Amino acid sequence: MSSVLKTLSDIVIYPIKSLAGVHLKTSKLSKNGLLYDRCLMLIDEQNVFISQRSHPVLSLLKTELNEGVFTISKPNDSGSTLTVDLNLLERLFDLSPQKVEIWDDKIFAKGTSLKTIDLWFSDFLGIKCSLVRLPEDSTERQIGKQFQHSNALNSVSFSDGFPILIIGSESLSDLNNRLGKPVAMQQFRPNLVFEGGNAYEEDFWHEFTIGQAAFIGTKPCSRCIMTTIESNKGVFQKEPLRTLATYRKQKNNKIYFGQNILIGSDVGKETAISIGDKIELISLLEDSQMPWGNI
Repeated sequence: MSSVLKTLSDIVIYPIKSLAGVHLKTSKLSKNGLLYDRCLMLIDEQNVFISQRSHPVLSLLKTELNEGVFTISKPNDSGSTLTVDLNLLERLFDLSPQKVEIWDDKIFAKGTSLKTIDLWFSDFLGIKCSLVRLPEDSTERQIGKQFQHSNALNSVSFSDGFPILIIGSESLSDLNNRLGKPVAMQQFRPNLVFEGGNAYEEDFWHEFTIGQAAFIGTKPCSRCIMTTIESNKGVFQKEPLRTLATYRKQKNNKIYFGQNILIGSDVGKETAISIGDKIELISLLEDSQMPWGNI
């Protein structure tokens, strides 16, 4: 276990799944992760979630957050913007709950009667789509049973599978030393970034604290083609996944970068984490607890 001081250096939330994130100095914690992270999601006419995997042009949309108002802008200085007040989600997303599909889960979500929102995204993507919200305080969607922990909150919002992703800056530095063209941390869409320690040491973090908040590490994050999207072009590239595969592919043929974590079950409504918070490690995962450990 590294004894080097580790501190939280960045906090990012993605209010709409698969859109660009916004950087925060402080974030409150919720039952499903960081407050407002992936609380909204685009769905198609079959109520199936939409992401950059099928629509990489979503990476071209620019985002800002100012006093709770989330602004999305179309590229090329078109002047077309959309605002969603995160403080008024309950009022804005006022339709009856409907079942939506995200990966293997079918859960309830609420749409909006303000059709200008759906039309804005439909016009950009060229398909009929809708923006939906996870009902407030919903814990319907749970992480996989094999990763649930008795001392953690096991629910998740519209994230792929886990509520929070943490990556060390040293891990990115090591990857960039292997690449011909360095990539930014945003390629991997973390929620939390930390300074200090060794490259990839977060793989084995189990119990730890950030400031006054407790967290539980579950397993390293397996990476997909979304990490190869060049955000200023909205197209797939080969890197960094190709290089990661040369040294981060495990026996189960999955490529890992970053650690999926849960919030400790004793979190309060006003619990928050901030840039500069000290990270204290309590325990580590064993090799046998890794997703490739029993293969």
